[in-house]
Formats: sequence, C-alpha cells, structure tokens
Amino acid sequence: MAKIQRWENIAGETHVEIYVLGGAPYSTSSDQIIPVEFNVDLVDGEQYELTISFLSSGYYDPGVLHNAPEDCRPPTQDDERLMDKVELTDSYRKQIDLSPPVQEELFEHFEHTVQDVELESAEYEEY
Repeated sequence: MAKIQRWENIAGETHVEIYVLGGAPYSTSSDQIIPVEFNVDLVDGEQYELTISFLSSGYYDPGVLHNAPEDCRPPTQDDERLMDKVELTDSYRKQIDLSPPVQEELFEHFEHTVQDVELESAEYEEY
C-alpha cells in the first residue's frame, strides 16, 4: 500500500526572462506583455531575469485503487505555494529592488509558472 506524502515549507524557485520594448516589460518565453506596474525604471531594449522564490506545503494521497469497490478511494492532493520573494536582476547581474506590492503582483501573474515547478521528491515525508 502506497503511503501518503506530506511536505511543509519546501523551498522552490523559478526563473523568468523578460525584456523591455517601448517601455513595457514582456515575458521572453511567451512574448506577452507583463501587466504589472514596476516601481523601478526599466531600460528599453534591456533583458532582465525574475527569480521567483516560494515555499510549498501540501500532501499527496495515492488513494486505494485495488481493493473491493467499497474500500477504494481516488488519489487526492493539495499543494499550496506562497511567495517568499521575487528578485529582479539586470543583464549585468545587478539586483534591482522591487517593492513588496510589485513582488506580490508578479508572483500572482506567474502563478502557473510557479505551480509547474517540480519539487524534489526526497523532500517528502511519508506517513
């Protein structure tokens, strides 16, 4: 029987490349504008990197699929990811400070990217 995996405050991060065109920031991977008002001056034509750090807590229950029907239950899971910090770095590797509200907006904007990050399975506790 497979065991339930639980984890708390596991650190993760993802990186997003952005560029500035006509004063507006764009995601390099999608070429879509990032609808966030940055609190810093971004240089037109420059490339930047966002590092989005988060903490993940959750569980995965593989369920029971191979017993009598009345004893079976489907797999379930939950994975809550909370922002730790969002950092902006220019092409010269200089860190640029973002205000907390801008960090929150960027975290929300890239929520799907954050959810796609695979956590290391060695960091799970089995119950």
